Amino acid sequence: KAAASAADRRGHAPPDPSLAVFAESEGVALSSAADREVKWAWWALNNGNVKTARSLAFRAVARAPFNRAAWLVFMCAVRGH
Repeated sequence: KAAASAADRRGHAPPDPSLAVFAESEGVALSSAADREVKWAWWALNNGNVKTARSLAFRAVARAPFNRAAWLVFMCAVRGH
């Protein structure tokens, strides 16, 4: 909806809704919001943003309690990496 609104303001054709897919750099679609939060948590942790990493990791575990990657990043974020 936001992209269509921006295109309308700029006088462009609206975007194709079939292209609205979140994708990794390799072109593989993210399977869930938890996977996205795991990735962001690792980025935050690797950049020294421990508080942000903890928050993202907690949300990932809450969304997908049986996701091994979520628990791994959660444990690393809790201990500070």
